[in-house]
Amino acid sequence: MSQIKDFIADSKVLDSDREKVILKICKDKIDKSVENLIKLLIENKRLLVLPEIASFFEELKDADEGVVEAHIIMAEEPSKKTVDDLIKSLEKRFNKKIEGKVEINKSIIGGTKIIVGDTVIDASVRGQLDNLAYTLKA
Repeated sequence: MSQIKDFIADSKVLDSDREKVILKICKDKIDKSVENLIKLLIENKRLLVLPEIASFFEELKDADEGVVEAHIIMAEEPSKKTVDDLIKSLEKRFNKKIEGKVEINKSIIGGTKIIVGDTVIDASVRGQLDNLAYTLKA
C-alpha cells in the first residue's frame, strides 16, 4: 500500500502514467463512474484523498441501509457463536443491522468493550478497575 502512495505522490511520474497504472490495477473492480472519478482526482492532483472518499461513501451507504458498525474489543479470541449472539443482542438494543468488527486486546484483561457509534459499553475488567480507582480517589 505504501508503494502505491509513494507512486501517486511522486512528482516525477506523469499524470497520464499515473492514470494508466491506477486504472490497470482497478480495471475489473470499478465501473465507468468510478473510473471517471479517478481521472478527475488525478487531473486535480487529489488522488491521495481517494481512501477518505471511499470511507465516507461506506458510512453513507451504511446509514442509508440502516447498518451500524460495532467495534468489539475482547481479551481473547471469541467463538463465532459468541460473536453472533452478541451482534443479535446489539441489533435488538439499537434496532439496526449491526456489522461487528472484533479486535483482540489483552490489556482489557477480560470481558468486553463495545463501541457502536457514540455509545461505549465497557464491561471489561480494565474498565471496572479504572472505575474503582477513580471512585477510591474521590
